[in-house]
Amino acid sequence: MKSNIFSITTLVIILIISCSIGKRGFQLNEGVLYKVVRIVDGDTYVLEDDSGTKEKIRIIGADTPETKHPNKALEPFGNEATAFAQKYLIDKIVRLKFEKGKRDRFKRVLAHVYVNGIHFNKMLIDSGLAKSSFYSPNYKFKNAFKKAEEIAKSKRLGMWSEGKY
Repeated sequence: MKSNIFSITTLVIILIISCSIGKRGFQLNEGVLYKVVRIVDGDTYVLEDDSGTKEKIRIIGADTPETKHPNKALEPFGNEATAFAQKYLIDKIVRLKFEKGKRDRFKRVLAHVYVNGIHFNKMLIDSGLAKSSFYSPNYKFKNAFKKAEEIAKSKRLGMWSEGKY
């Protein structure tokens, strides 16, 4: 009886260890390619790393109008920003670039998203579908994004076309 309990206990321990081997958290590595598996809204996406781990990503420096905020109504151009992200990112392979702060207060990964070598965060701003928006300690592209926002405003693109922002 003792040998059966020992064998079962040993088998359970081996099973637990083997199930945990290979499991790891989402890789925050600029050398990894990620697949975009879901668009939450214009500036938040779910990505999957090469181990199959999924994580919610919030882009740095660009803030799109709200579509799913629990305390805010749908904002003008929110649906357009989400559709834009859907068009350019869903099922695409992307690279991430990180700054000093890698997670926000909601535990989302903070990153710059590059699709086909193009900086998607800036692309949203260039299209007038996002405002530039920065929080400490992530300021790397602040000047470039502010300038892109001013150009989009002067051209009255996207959210700047109706004078609501």
